[in-house]
Amino acid sequence: MDCYTSDNLSSIIDGVTNNSSDTNARWTNYNNRNTSDTASITFTWATAQLISSVNLYYFTDNYSALLPSEVTFAYSLNGTDFTEIGYEDVTPTAGFTKTEYVFNRVINPVALRVTFTEKSGHCVGLTEAEVMTYAGKLEYNSSAALSGISVDGTAVDFIADTLSYEAAGSQVTASSDVNAGITILPAQDHIVRILTVSEDGNDVKTYEVTLTDKEVCDHANTEVQNAKDATCTEDGYTGDTYCTDCDKKISSGETIPATGHKTEVRNAKEATCTEEGYTGDTVCTVCGETVKAGSTIAAKGHSWDEGVVTKEATETEEGIKTYTCTSCGETKTGAIPKLEEVKVLKVPGVTLSASQNNGKIRLTGAVADYENRDDYYTITGQGFVYMTKTALGTKSLNVNTAGRTKVSIKSMGSAGTYSYSMTPKSSSTTYVFRAYLTYTNSSGKTVYVYSAPIYTSYTGLAK
Repeated sequence: MDCYTSDNLSSIIDGVTNNSSDTNARWTNYNNRNTSDTASITFTWATAQLISSVNLYYFTDNYSALLPSEVTFAYSLNGTDFTEIGYEDVTPTAGFTKTEYVFNRVINPVALRVTFTEKSGHCVGLTEAEVMTYAGKLEYNSSAALSGISVDGTAVDFIADTLSYEAAGSQVTASSDVNAGITILPAQDHIVRILTVSEDGNDVKTYEVTLTDKEVCDHANTEVQNAKDATCTEDGYTGDTYCTDCDKKISSGETIPATGHKTEVRNAKEATCTEEGYTGDTVCTVCGETVKAGSTIAAKGHSWDEGVVTKEATETEEGIKTYTCTSCGETKTGAIPKLEEVKVLKVPGVTLSASQNNGKIRLTGAVADYENRDDYYTITGQGFVYMTKTALGTKSLNVNTAGRTKVSIKSMGSAGTYSYSMTPKSSSTTYVFRAYLTYTNSSGKTVYVYSAPIYTSYTGLAK
């Protein structure tokens, strides 16, 4: 008994059927479960055995040992050549219970091989194997008759109970459907004798085959058979040459290598700015097979230029700018915003009035056209400048005049007026007064605007 094995192979013939906890008390093919789909055990004997069945006790676990998906048996009469033997339908069982494989007939081998087909990634395990010898009585055939004779592979017209035949050729074979023993003696005087004996040894027969010479064929007439053209993907065959007179094969043909595809690209399409393209399918021009499918090419999208003004914008209407695709020439338009209305602001003006106020001179500045002040530069400051007429002399009075007094007023009234009361040196001293405003021009520069000067004294205001 031999096998590629894990655990202990001898354990399956020790008479113990259920000791699976001990790895030395079972056999599995665990070590080669991933290298082969099958595992085999071969039993051999020094003398032939009459065998009718085999009992197997399977070992399974929750890890790798499972029941086999298929079991086959083959026997050998000489220890070398094996013939498969069928058995009655049976389903393998686990749990160390007996699975009985009853053969279709009794066999008389010197070797018996059991082959297990494993489930993927798993192994097969046994705790015991029982080879059962046949205990019944065998019935033997009593006839030594042949069922057929052939010469050089051609069957002769065989007739039951006819012992003599004639055929052209040199090699004689015979068969018996009653399992008679057959001995074919060498030809003597062109006669081959076939000796047969029945299974029970009680019947013997002698058949004679007289051999005649075959006519020598010159193979003058031949034909080619089994020829096949090569295709793009399959090899061809030149064909075998046969004689049409004697049907003999004169010569064998040769393989014609596959030609391979001859391809071209079809259905290609360039991508445009707005439509997808296609690389094209690689197609065999011989067989029409699409060797490689193409793929979609994304649309390029427009490439717009910087655009040209085709209509100027005004303060009342939007303009139009036209863009052109540099790839396909398509155009599109875009709006140019209306021009902002340019408002020309006016320079604000200021007037000055003076009055008596309990010994003081009250100065009042008034912004000109105050109700339309949005049409003017925004006023950023206001106030007064003054000095005595004597000190001013011939100079012009402004904030930069030396010796002047400058009074800045923080805020003005809702009517655009602002006031300030000053105490004169004497009621008769004459002063020069001016109101001023400041604004920021378009250049960001602060500009002063002045009222006309008033020349007066406190007493002069009473007139």
